[in-house]
Amino acid sequence: MPPQTMPFHHTPIEERFRTVAADRRRRAVSIFGLAFAPSFTSSGNSYSSSTSSRYLLGCSSTGRICFWDLTDGDSGRGRALAVLDVTAKQWGHHHSNHLDASVMPIYHISFIEKKPDQQQQHQQHTLLVVAVRGGVLLYRWSDIEAKLDRIAEGKDDACLTTTTKVQQSTCILGDVHPITTLPVHPNPNPRALGRIQCTSFDASNDILYGAADDGFGTYVWDIEREELLGTLGRRSGVTNSLHSVVCSIDGGGKVITGGDGGQIDVWDGRQLSLIESVDCSSCFRDGVAAAGTVLSDSGKVANLDKVSLSISSMDMTGSGDWAAIGGQCMRHPSTRRESSITGGGGGEGGFVSLFHLPSRTLSSAYVTCESIHDIKYVDSFQKIATVGNEGVVSYWNSSDLSTGRGCRAWISTPNAHCIAVDGAESSSAHGNGDSLFAVGGTGSMVDCFSNGSKVHSLDFA
Repeated sequence: MPPQTMPFHHTPIEERFRTVAADRRRRAVSIFGLAFAPSFTSSGNSYSSSTSSRYLLGCSSTGRICFWDLTDGDSGRGRALAVLDVTAKQWGHHHSNHLDASVMPIYHISFIEKKPDQQQQHQQHTLLVVAVRGGVLLYRWSDIEAKLDRIAEGKDDACLTTTTKVQQSTCILGDVHPITTLPVHPNPNPRALGRIQCTSFDASNDILYGAADDGFGTYVWDIEREELLGTLGRRSGVTNSLHSVVCSIDGGGKVITGGDGGQIDVWDGRQLSLIESVDCSSCFRDGVAAAGTVLSDSGKVANLDKVSLSISSMDMTGSGDWAAIGGQCMRHPSTRRESSITGGGGGEGGFVSLFHLPSRTLSSAYVTCESIHDIKYVDSFQKIATVGNEGVVSYWNSSDLSTGRGCRAWISTPNAHCIAVDGAESSSAHGNGDSLFAVGGTGSMVDCFSNGSKVHSLDFA
């Protein structure tokens, strides 16, 4: 007969140390990207943007993807259902030898709809795009979703193991591998491999674009043939880090990129050629955008002399005519002690502006005290939402940014990195019949909003 084991109990001091350690781990996480998963229609064989998303995904600096079930929990608050750890070994070829397998931060996640094969015209091919250092990984979403559904039903055969956090069990997904990988140009120094910081997909020709920081510009991959077509190379005099790329949705093949240096480059994605470049720094230094004088948070005209801009994020309207631009204003080192950019106290700040793609002109710019890290159109209440290095989300008039913020809402993180908007136009499951959007950043908390008001917060597992 085996010896009897006594239940183990931590002393109050040990419990305190465990709590402090858990809190430090939560604070050490940075959430770089969020995405709402597409949902199946009632017919069960296709995805639809008219149905509210069940799952929300978040990617982190620790190389982990967290899956929240928005329909589970008290009053629909949702819970961390499962996590997936992405490692360099998942590349599946010698390219993984050039990467650090211990930590592989994920910088961006998104969903794309791949064209169905000719023999399977009725089936949708939804892929999860995971952007990391060294390229992107593509996962078949239906495989992951099937595992999540089984876990939600209480069947843990899809789990590699489970982890407990705050009295909540979270499954660690096992046996989940990318169906293909799309690497960047090789580099003998693994730490110099390009980081894909943002991706955008042209569904009209199955082309995936990835903005990188390795000096090659924006990578262009053919998803169907799984090969690199080329890069939208950087121009002479432009620094080597791109932060954002967005495709026009009209099927015309136009691509907009932005990054350090403050240039908005408009490309012909099919010919891999530059159409035109707009220098935001020059436009703002002149103090004039298409709509008039550039104002700031202080209520004064923005002081943009000897200031360089960096574009951190862009988002396109549904019509494809307008793009919302956000980023950072940086003074040159020799002028840091001069008057602030916003005309009041303080130092560096940020900016927002609207870009008209057909005429390729800037419009209704505004300079902010905070650096803008992400910007998104929230169509459900006709606003633009921005987040940055402050603990609020700001709402702007989507047709005129020059009037400043309409309102703000507090968020859990003091430094937000990303916003995700549910593609569903209406969602009774989310509370007010409005589409949901989520905000994440430094720390493990993700805040969910409906109609501009916070409805609940989620914890990254």
